[in-house]
Amino acid sequence: MPEHPNATKAREGLDALNSGDMQAMSDFLDDDVVWHEIGRPEPVRGKAALAAEAQQATGDYTITGKLHDVVANDDHTIALVDATATRGGKTLNYRTAEIMHIRNGKVVASFGAITRLTAWTDGKSLFVVTEMDAGVPDDVARKTISAFNRFLEAATGYASKDRKKQAEKSARAGPAETP
Repeated sequence: MPEHPNATKAREGLDALNSGDMQAMSDFLDDDVVWHEIGRPEPVRGKAALAAEAQQATGDYTITGKLHDVVANDDHTIALVDATATRGGKTLNYRTAEIMHIRNGKVVASFGAITRLTAWTDGKSLFVVTEMDAGVPDDVARKTISAFNRFLEAATGYASKDRKKQAEKSARAGPAETP
């Protein structure tokens, strides 16, 4: 089965980041992108504003990522990335899940209410742990939860009620190992 085109776009975006190809990164973003970042109370709105933010953040740091996996459908794309940030001779390795809406080959949004998402697989099951920003407006939280549930249903083939039953069964069996 061929890869979904949005998964291919996510791979291309990470390749552009790793190679320092800022033009390709810019081409990957919609002009009206809404870019959410952990720790930022409000998203950056628009490609021009995001480019200005990136120019201000120049310094002795680099961020690279190695793609662990990517899952995509027509509405959502999640790239599981092992990232490395280096600054001032110090290195931080971390895992992240980049959640994107891709329309016409361009990122139009990344999620706002999810402040942390950890996802992993054991080769058979998809495990996801999320943390939400309690300070977002209720409508943003509802939209994020709804969109995330739709994505999980598309990725797993199970509706939220079915996933709840499976989670309860797993809880009775004991904790899953986290990476």
